[in-house]
Amino acid sequence: MPVSTPAGRTAHGRSVRRLAALAASATLLGAASLPTVAADPVNSSLDARLFYQLMIGEMELRAGQAGTAYQVMLDAARRSRSEELYRRTVEIALQSRAGEQALAAARSWREALPESLEAHRVLLQLLL
Repeated sequence: MPVSTPAGRTAHGRSVRRLAALAASATLLGAASLPTVAADPVNSSLDARLFYQLMIGEMELRAGQAGTAYQVMLDAARRSRSEELYRRTVEIALQSRAGEQALAAARSWREALPESLEAHRVLLQLLL
């Protein structure tokens, strides 16, 4: 049941007018403000082998086998040359309080991707 306001208008009527005003302003903005969608989807470089390797690495970490997880993830990072995987490998080593392994992963990251500023930053932080 609509609620009457002192001016005799219902709350429902005001909401309908607000929606109509929003629709009109959206129409005035036009389709030019809408983001365009790429015609062809971009596939990731994640193949089946890498997927299973990452899954095993994360499962080993959850099972408390940080050393095994570190080795699996470092191998995956080296094979894929992925900054995200190198970063994750360093995180795994740091979480398990293995400073030497974190440093080794950061050095491997810097060598594999010498143009990466983050690799240099992480290595410098670990050295300090």
